[in-house]
Amino acid sequence: MPRKSTSKRTQSDTPIGTRREAVEGKRRINMEPESPATRVLRNQQRVRWGFRVGVAILVVFGLMALIRATVQEAFVKNPRFSLRQIVVNTEGSLTPQRIVRTTGLTEGQNLLTINLREVRERIEQLPEVRTATIARNYDGRLTIDVQQRRPVAWLECQKLKLEPMRSGHGWLVDEEGVAIPCEVVIKEYLTLPVIEIENLNQVTPGVPVQSMQFEAALKLLSEMSRRTDDHNDRITTIDIPNDYTLLTQFNDGMSVTFGMDGLLEQIHRFSRVKREANERGWRISTLNLLVKDNIPVTFKSKSVATVPAAIPVTSTSARRATSRRN
Repeated sequence: MPRKSTSKRTQSDTPIGTRREAVEGKRRINMEPESPATRVLRNQQRVRWGFRVGVAILVVFGLMALIRATVQEAFVKNPRFSLRQIVVNTEGSLTPQRIVRTTGLTEGQNLLTINLREVRERIEQLPEVRTATIARNYDGRLTIDVQQRRPVAWLECQKLKLEPMRSGHGWLVDEEGVAIPCEVVIKEYLTLPVIEIENLNQVTPGVPVQSMQFEAALKLLSEMSRRTDDHNDRITTIDIPNDYTLLTQFNDGMSVTFGMDGLLEQIHRFSRVKREANERGWRISTLNLLVKDNIPVTFKSKSVATVPAAIPVTSTSARRATSRRN
């Protein structure tokens, strides 16, 4: 009887986890039984870990605040890095004062906080500007180099009320056909040729004019200025009356009709006819280069002659265009 009671007491003293594992048929013993002492020890470890983390966070934030205060005192609030001068290097009708106003910068602004890319983009949004570069030194100076678009012609369109040679109303175009509003007419703009075109629906500042005929007129201007050195061959007006004709007036009163197609070949024939006329002492009045077989030409003398074409190549489309015009 005593041994039986001892056996029961031993079974009651066995931990709950051990009895459960024994019931499941496992022979493992739980070496870390849960007890009040272990719970207290675990809680103390958690408190110590949380305290260390909190101290580390406070140290990090303190260092960040210290670094920020140092930067503020050494750079941001340092008068050495304050903007005191803006230097603008440019040539053209766009004045340095307007460029400075476009930047939106003010005197005393910290150079380190200025976003140079945003300032450059604001300047390049001006229709007169092709490219802009900005550099800063840390003596309070900002240098802006602006390359302005070089106008090559006036744009005239009665439909859109665009008039040449007028400040505030005139529009200029560069060699790429980009439209530039003319705020002030300067001396060099007075000698630029005028391109007259009526079939335009819209002209946007800083955007190329969308017209194939207008592009052909610009190409004619570029090629003529590149190929001829005679000052009497300077174009004053290019009229675009239809989709296939460029009526060109020169400063000596000569009138030449160019076609849209084969423009380079027509310019070559023009040079040969003009050279032949100069050698004979003739002054050309009108010249029609739409025709390729025989070039109709009139002179500022009593006679009217027909000069053989420099390159006798027949062109049905050119003849058809001439017959439609006549």
